[in-house]
Amino acid sequence: MAVVEMQKVRAVVHQSDVDAFLAVLQKYGAMEFVDVTDDTLSELTGEAPHSQLLPRVQHATQFLATYEVKPGLWQSLRNGTTTELTEADIKKRLADTDAVEMIVKDVEAIQVELAEKNAVVQHLEAQRALLKTWSPVTNKLSDINTTQTVSLLVKQPANHKEPLATALHTALADLGDASAVESYGAVALVTVLVAQADAVEAALTDAGLLIVERPEGFETASIELTKVEEKLAAAKGEQGQVHDQAAHTSHTHLAQLRIASEVLEWEQDRFSTLASGATTASTAVFDGWLMAHKRTQIEQDVENAGITVAFAELELTEGEEPPVEIINSGLMQPFEVVTRLYGMPGYKDLDPTLFLAGFFFLFFGLSLTDVGYGITLMVVATIVLTLFKVAPGVRTFMKLLLFMGLGSALLGMLFGGYLGIPAEALPQWLQAIQLFDPIGNPLPVFYLAL
Repeated sequence: MAVVEMQKVRAVVHQSDVDAFLAVLQKYGAMEFVDVTDDTLSELTGEAPHSQLLPRVQHATQFLATYEVKPGLWQSLRNGTTTELTEADIKKRLADTDAVEMIVKDVEAIQVELAEKNAVVQHLEAQRALLKTWSPVTNKLSDINTTQTVSLLVKQPANHKEPLATALHTALADLGDASAVESYGAVALVTVLVAQADAVEAALTDAGLLIVERPEGFETASIELTKVEEKLAAAKGEQGQVHDQAAHTSHTHLAQLRIASEVLEWEQDRFSTLASGATTASTAVFDGWLMAHKRTQIEQDVENAGITVAFAELELTEGEEPPVEIINSGLMQPFEVVTRLYGMPGYKDLDPTLFLAGFFFLFFGLSLTDVGYGITLMVVATIVLTLFKVAPGVRTFMKLLLFMGLGSALLGMLFGGYLGIPAEALPQWLQAIQLFDPIGNPLPVFYLAL
């Protein structure tokens, strides 16, 4: 129950053992690296073995996550959202990534195929929309334009309230008899000579009218629309098959890819520390702050693994302050949440968690002072701790909530707080426990708070 002692150390490792050494440090999470400031040493560089695979795995995971069947709230809480792996499991997965790469290749193939199907569907949907607009026109699409004339299908924007015929008349008034107009209700077909097509098109555009693109096809728009709808139905069926394939792959391989992604991220994080190190001809050098109470364990693991490394303590420069970490166990550990919330102590200060725990327990109870609410908090915390598989941070908070409920229940008994039930309506033995009447005689409560 104190601020953790930090040692500023230099670790000199044989270059062949760098990854194994960093893996030991990562296992304990006991060292904060700082940049090596030694001009006699060279810059240390290196790349994680699977640095190219990691982004592919992450991309595949994101893609398959859209097809994941989300479990119910109860199932999520009961089974948790994390998978526990032993150190041996992690090493095995890093040593054999061929299976993961094969899954990633399959997912990438599905993505390419799906992109192709989506492009086909989007193109056919665009053609269907054009053909629906052109469907009132009874002419064959192949006969719309001739060697001497060009036909433009025109419609009004949705925000125009002026009749289309009036708008066309106004737009083409200055062009005389250069065009022929066939009206089809919401659209009109304007036929002009090829030589005047640009001028007519400019006039229509200036008038705020929309010129509808000519769709693909040779028959009438209605006939071509039927063909396109048949093609679209077939294309959507093929698109659906690819979606089904992606959903099946998500069901069978998403969990494996998520685990692989995290394991490879750990490896990437481990190798990212190389940027703070330096190198000689045959060794790598790392400086950092090491938790003193874990040093013996780390040195023992390093020795057992046959890693060639030497630790040396470094002198602190003037004004240099070690990083701060606190450690508490047993009943005090949940109250670290409050300490960390309000701010860590200085390196040379006392860890306030021990003192804070008692006051927090008491004052939360004084704030709530209700047995019913306190028992409710304790029941909720107990259910989560015993029945649900939650993250370590949530477990710590639930332990704190258990203490908060206990404090509220104990103080509630002394204050006679039972969900607002009047004291005279309580059993005699509960009335005997009550020591304070905050409504009838508030001054003792005030003195107690002081």
